[in-house]
Amino acid sequence: MKEVTDHKEPYQKTIQRDGNRPWTLPWDFHHGTKSSGPLSAGLELWAKMPFAVPSVREDIEALDHQHVPIDIQTSKLLDWLVDRRHCNLKWQSLVLTIREKINAAIQDMPESEEIAQLLSGSYIHYFHCLRIVDLLKGTEASTKNIFGRYSSQRMKDWQEIVALYEKDNIYLAPEGVAKGPDALTLLEYPETRNQFIDELMELEIFLTQRAVEMSEEADILSVSQFQLAPAILQGQTKAKMVTMVSALQDLIGRLTSLRMQHLFMILASPRYVDRVTEFLQQKLKQSQLLALKKELMVQKQQEALQEQAALEPKLDLLLEKTKELQKLIEADISKRYSGRPVNLMGTYL
Repeated sequence: MKEVTDHKEPYQKTIQRDGNRPWTLPWDFHHGTKSSGPLSAGLELWAKMPFAVPSVREDIEALDHQHVPIDIQTSKLLDWLVDRRHCNLKWQSLVLTIREKINAAIQDMPESEEIAQLLSGSYIHYFHCLRIVDLLKGTEASTKNIFGRYSSQRMKDWQEIVALYEKDNIYLAPEGVAKGPDALTLLEYPETRNQFIDELMELEIFLTQRAVEMSEEADILSVSQFQLAPAILQGQTKAKMVTMVSALQDLIGRLTSLRMQHLFMILASPRYVDRVTEFLQQKLKQSQLLALKKELMVQKQQEALQEQAALEPKLDLLLEKTKELQKLIEADISKRYSGRPVNLMGTYL
């Protein structure tokens, strides 16, 4: 054992024990010189006691280290977990298997208000499963054997789900999946989508201009410009340029179509969704009104057909009487003109 004097702290004296951490004694205990006989022996004996305290400096540093927070961006949580090997890189396939087991397990659940509330959510995660296992310990207590295991298939299913979640810390990975704007793809995020479409349009203009230049055989300027270009550019033909322009125009047309614009606006603006919903509800009401009018018109049509069927015999009788009256009038007028034939014109009966 040896004594080491800490010159940075004049009011402390540190006794260094071989293979161990240094122990610090107050000034009152070692006031004197290094060769103060019984005092040095007492200090050495005190340092061997189990109640001796470690260095105050090291305690403070350890305490500060424990209280330093670990700041993790939510958008980088999954990468952080995978980089530090808290989660498996192939966690997606494992989570898919767990989700299938959860979907099968929720088909057979006991009647419990709390379990019903847990299962009513849109997404059941690991901590929900832990709570379900705790609740099943009460409802399935009668199936517990002397070894502490459960014969209930419900409990076995949920315990298996929890075990799969805890294997390789799989339950941490789904919580680190990006959400909100960070989860949007290239075309779903407005800025990147607009930039992508702009670059496609610029490329279309460039290829169109290049195709025009290649159609002019005597274009010396364009030939000189592409002398230092990569071989892949010099090897392009006019036919390839036209094909690429056609493909670009088709892609731009699909990305800027009215249908895609509606989809992008629905994705970006909840208000637009409300407006579209209101518009569709109005159309739905109009369709319901038109359906009622259709039923009313069908009913009126049936009534008109019935009325027509009732009036047809009367009409036939009226025609016969009219023809008889016509003949009588023609005969009466013919008598007045010495039997000359008379025809009443203008009406066909």
